[in-house]
Amino acid sequence: MAMYMGTMACVISLACTLILNCMDYRADKFKLKHEIGKSPSEANLEEESVRISDVATFPVSVWLIFLITIAFYSSVFVFLQNGVQFLEQQYGYEQKQAALLMSLPYTVSAAACPVFGYLVDRCGRAIVWILLAMSMLCTIHFSFAFMADDFPPLWGVVGMGMAYSICAAALWPCIAIVVDMHQLGMAYGLMTALMNLGLAVCPIVIAPLLPDADSQATPKEFQEMYRDVMTTFGGMAAFAVAATVMLWLVDLRSGGWLNASAEMLREHEVK
Repeated sequence: MAMYMGTMACVISLACTLILNCMDYRADKFKLKHEIGKSPSEANLEEESVRISDVATFPVSVWLIFLITIAFYSSVFVFLQNGVQFLEQQYGYEQKQAALLMSLPYTVSAAACPVFGYLVDRCGRAIVWILLAMSMLCTIHFSFAFMADDFPPLWGVVGMGMAYSICAAALWPCIAIVVDMHQLGMAYGLMTALMNLGLAVCPIVIAPLLPDADSQATPKEFQEMYRDVMTTFGGMAAFAVAATVMLWLVDLRSGGWLNASAEMLREHEVK
């Protein structure tokens, strides 16, 4: 059943993509014809060329955004991949209870992403929002590591969903502010590729630290076993915090557009 649902979702996504592509082409054709007076073929001749070597021209702020993306998403998704076992062993949850709790970050983000997207659009100050998300994630992981008895897992997973929502709303749009329009596809593609590379490497790093699934240790012993795991995730999140601070400093020297208010961004054309 799960395979059928997955296949159906892929087919629907493909259909929507094809429809969107046709709509976009027709809109471009209409705009060029009625507003510019050129045909699409004439306009394409004047488009700026894109080369792989353009990656080397990306500003430092772009590479810092890439590093933040790798660290943040690795510390979220790889934790969630192992979250059911973590809750079963450290907190004594039943499998169904643990699975339900581990679904909450996605449920929270489904509701919270549009809200935080609206707030980021309304307020601007993207770097402040990113720093908030990174700091929340760092606090959650270190709380799991060193305050397990006093830190309910419900708080952790709900907070992780909130941090994930804030990051999605504030981090990804930053690329469009610091990268030229004709290079956006390459920048987002590289950002996604590096994120997936992090998601491929991080489980290899974490796996040796995880207790065996059939281990018979007590919850207290599991707390000690998972301390290194949570500290590793917390270290990734702390790295993301440091990279965000560096991004803020670099942005200040480059005009401060990434942390500009929404009003400033509306008043100026930002590349």
